[in-house]
Amino acid sequence: MWSRKTRRAQAVLQAALDDAELNEGDIGDGGLMIVDAAGELYHHAPAEITSALRYAVARMATSDKGGISSRVAVTSALSGEGVTYVSQTLAAILANDLRRNICLVDLNWWSASGQDLTTGAKPDASARHVVTSSNFRLSPTGAVPHNIGAAQVVNGTATLGEALVRTMNPALTILPAGFANVAERAVLAKATALADLLDVLESKFDHLVLDLPPVLTTSETPILASLAEAFILVVRQGVTAEHQVQSALHEMRHLAALGVVLNRASSHVPKRILHMLAV
Repeated sequence: MWSRKTRRAQAVLQAALDDAELNEGDIGDGGLMIVDAAGELYHHAPAEITSALRYAVARMATSDKGGISSRVAVTSALSGEGVTYVSQTLAAILANDLRRNICLVDLNWWSASGQDLTTGAKPDASARHVVTSSNFRLSPTGAVPHNIGAAQVVNGTATLGEALVRTMNPALTILPAGFANVAERAVLAKATALADLLDVLESKFDHLVLDLPPVLTTSETPILASLAEAFILVVRQGVTAEHQVQSALHEMRHLAALGVVLNRASSHVPKRILHMLAV
């Protein structure tokens, strides 16, 4: 007999599926979705996307480099190549398939996702908190406005517990970027408090997936990447030139490269043959 809490959780999940015009087949066929604790659909990746990333995860897990790094950064050469989508899907796979405790950390303050898209407003900073280890305690389950995030924890206007977004998968937690104006972004990237924050998160989670801004659009990306152990470069087929990919890899040469994800790639090879090659 299912508990009342279980039935309520299933009802919330089904409502999210209905709102997104999805059905059980979209999950059962290998696709993945992220639903926050309030029942809002946060991310959905179809089977063809998750299967490609699952293969990459399997390669990383069985590599001779010690398996999957505890901190993996995901970035690109240019904007609009799908870094956030790949980061969210990767985090979902690690949490769902490997049963690891994952925190998806958005550090891309250069993206519009780092602020409240409804109002565009900066979060209330009237109550300030000193950034200490006591501020890094986890809060009870519950969704929070996505304009409160890593930026507010680092600058002391919010605690980590206030910023973390829980999901229906207890193994997956999200730390949004939060709002940061142009003048604040470079300061945040170099802040000692940011490194301290990631240290605290690493002590609570098995893996951190860091969503970073594009390498060639801001000089702070290599600095943020230095907080990780390895990185994945996302390249959108037909958009990013080869020399731009080479430049991005050169800028990230201080970090171990796990591989390149070719996003929105098309092929004339039949899917049956592609599956055979991926075995």
